[in-house]
Amino acid sequence: VNINRINMIFLPLIYFQAVGIWELVQILRGKEMAAVLAASAVCGALFLKSYATDFQRDISAPFFDGLGEAIAYASERDAESIYITDQVNAPYIYALFYDPMPPGEFVQEVQYEETDAEFRRVLSFGRYSFGDDPKDESIQILYKNELTGGENIAAEFGNYVVLEK
Repeated sequence: VNINRINMIFLPLIYFQAVGIWELVQILRGKEMAAVLAASAVCGALFLKSYATDFQRDISAPFFDGLGEAIAYASERDAESIYITDQVNAPYIYALFYDPMPPGEFVQEVQYEETDAEFRRVLSFGRYSFGDDPKDESIQILYKNELTGGENIAAEFGNYVVLEK
């Protein structure tokens, strides 16, 4: 679901929920109203429990939880090269956002997999490289499930780790 489009439904949902509660208040009295309020409170508590625990954990991966912090951390280091995992959709966008580079400099330094492709895949620019092979970069930002063991983890941010050589 496109999150921008689905957000439009929340205001009508809140409005109609308020209208429904108002109508129930007008119709029901005493014990009946208490039962409706208790049922609403239980449903709300169950929703909040799920939303604050399981849902947050499950939804963090598609939104690349921790990637921005990992890039910001790595960019502050005095490293010659930084590799960002290919487990991220268009990782160069995140690198440019968290470590801005003048557009003219980006255009001069960017290297594409295929320069004539309709959708060009960025392989590297500046000190950042992307792809499926980290080579010998001094700092690597990897998704936690890519770890094989024995790596020198400098920091952890959400679903991502920063490795330093």
